Amino acid sequence: RNLPPELPAEISPAVIRNIVIGIVVLVIGLFGSIKGKELYEQYQQKAEIKRAEAARLKEEEENKKAIEAAESAKKAADKERIDALVSNARKFIGKPAIDLVLDSQINKKFREIFGARIADYENYFSDSGNVVEGDGLIVGQGCVKNACDLNKALVVIEVATGNTYTAVISRGEVRYFGIE
Repeated sequence: RNLPPELPAEISPAVIRNIVIGIVVLVIGLFGSIKGKELYEQYQQKAEIKRAEAARLKEEEENKKAIEAAESAKKAADKERIDALVSNARKFIGKPAIDLVLDSQINKKFREIFGARIADYENYFSDSGNVVEGDGLIVGQGCVKNACDLNKALVVIEVATGNTYTAVISRGEVRYFGIE
């Protein structure tokens, strides 16, 4: 049988101090390791939150840019449409208003408004004055041939917006179309 060697009867204070210091260092190291792991996990969570927030902000910025690009494209398309309409309408300046009213691009809005009665509307320009431009408007006027005192009409195109309107006077009653 092997028995452990006998412990000395007295342990010196230096040895006790070294043992206590060793135990304290061991406890501090263990505590530091546990606390360090907790701090690292907290850091990881905060970093992930920051990454997610940065990704969200980037996506919002990209969406905002896409919306701005779409709005810009729509404005450009609207401007192009307005410019084409106004340019087309200007071809009729100095010509009878019936020519303006019968133009397919101009007439489209009135076909939507009057539907099957478009020929009745067009008849209001059977005796028509010349198309003029002034104050940002292109205007044509007309009346029903042989009934100009009772039945008149006016077609108006806003140069800035391309909006097209008409007013019809029939036996003293005024009706407006295209005005929103």
